[in-house]
Amino acid sequence: HCLNRESGEVIWQRDLKTDFKVAKALFGVGASPLLEEDRLIFNIGGTMPDSGIVALSLEDGQTLWSATNDGPSYCTPTAATIHGRRFVFVLTYEGLVALDPADGTVHFQIPFRPTANDTVNATSPLVVGNCVFLAAGPGPGCRLIEIQPDGTPKELWRNRRALDSQFNNLVALNG
Repeated sequence: HCLNRESGEVIWQRDLKTDFKVAKALFGVGASPLLEEDRLIFNIGGTMPDSGIVALSLEDGQTLWSATNDGPSYCTPTAATIHGRRFVFVLTYEGLVALDPADGTVHFQIPFRPTANDTVNATSPLVVGNCVFLAAGPGPGCRLIEIQPDGTPKELWRNRRALDSQFNNLVALNG
């Protein structure tokens, strides 16, 4: 629902579960949308082709683009400008997706998910400078990915035991 803040009047509404055929998940769709300029970006996990991540127009709720066939997670997308290029990082059920928020073009995908069948990714990616930090639990631990000037990812390190963060979002201090 998009509501007028002053009056509470409904400006537009969508049934995303029906529109994108979102399958029943362990806890339903639990990620907040990302407001990126004039669009809302959802980690929705739809089962229609290319409806894992979708962007809706803030003005009228129409679908602007959709991308991936990844299932949902409970991670809110994260936006950042790195090397002068705008990225949205979405940690889906399957792993990290880096895409262009303007048109949904997928730059790269990196598999990263908990090993237990009854868990999903629930910790949003943390961007610090030109790096993206991922944490999940139980299983994969954490990873630090550096975005290269050409937009490609380079894994700097991973550690399966240093940090498992199933639901708590991460905070950076002094870089």
